[in-house]
Amino acid sequence: MEITTTSSMPFADFEIRTFNAKNTTAPDEKPLALTQYHFTSWPDHGVPKFATSLISFIRRVQKAHNKEDGVPLLVHCSAGVGRTGTFMLLDSMLERIKAEKTVNVYEFLTGLRRRRVLMVQTLPQYVFIHDALCELITCGETDIAAPALKVKIQRLSKVIPGKGVTGFQEQFQLLDQVSRKPEEDDCSEAREHYNRSKNRYADRLPYNLSRARLRPTGEDGSEYINASFLDVRPQPLISTGAVVEMLDMITKAQMNTGNRAITILCNDGVGRTGTFICLHSQLERLKTEGVVDFFQAVKSARIQRAGLVPDADQYAYCHEVLADFVNSYDNYANFKDVV
Repeated sequence: MEITTTSSMPFADFEIRTFNAKNTTAPDEKPLALTQYHFTSWPDHGVPKFATSLISFIRRVQKAHNKEDGVPLLVHCSAGVGRTGTFMLLDSMLERIKAEKTVNVYEFLTGLRRRRVLMVQTLPQYVFIHDALCELITCGETDIAAPALKVKIQRLSKVIPGKGVTGFQEQFQLLDQVSRKPEEDDCSEAREHYNRSKNRYADRLPYNLSRARLRPTGEDGSEYINASFLDVRPQPLISTGAVVEMLDMITKAQMNTGNRAITILCNDGVGRTGTFICLHSQLERLKTEGVVDFFQAVKSARIQRAGLVPDADQYAYCHEVLADFVNSYDNYANFKDVV
């Protein structure tokens, strides 16, 4: 057997590879074409940092896998039970939600374990499945394919009959409900008496686990700065075209420095800063995948810094920027044929 890699496309949380498998004992046989979807943001025995990324990955696999052709879907991990079982259970529950609008994790897992022991290997994986499904049911599908952006924005901009709010406002209210809420101990270092004067706003504090640190000088609080590290790729807002140009310029500058970290700041560290960060990450996703999910981008970013993108106007504005970007690249292949 001879296996040859024919293509490889890396994304933020996964990679898609294609292979040709050739039977070397039968040279006249046509090589078998294989496609591999490799989710890269999942530690062994652990769970992904965000449920959103795995749910999006599963949906992508479901869309690409044509069950009617009878082509089997092979799922595997290191041991073939933990991450494999978690993927299979979520995949099946997503299908069940579509068909029956119900879930039964325990029943399905019991059936899986009759066929293979230790499927869904750890308690955190079992809890993660429930959290992921809860998030899916609560938030619904919030990703938007590039060709549908303009129509989606028009629909979200309209006032919902009987509710008195626009679709953007309703979605933003839901975002506030499901986003992480800081507890007292989460920002305890920022509340130390020797750090309080360094916080411009008492309700805009960095989490202990994700805050940036200066080089200490030996004095209490010398390494403190009200800033946070984020894993992402109320003044009048400037034109959308200018924003895209600025983002492109910054992206090129970052590439020239070896993709080092970017420092972003505004008056409160959450409004324009959060808008810029989430918009930047979704523009990059739009270029590579032809799809955006600003709702989940903000929700994920708020896990590391509370209050990012604090108002519905900024939230809606970012969708307009993304739509204008798509409209300016009508011939971009990713925006026409979204896998």
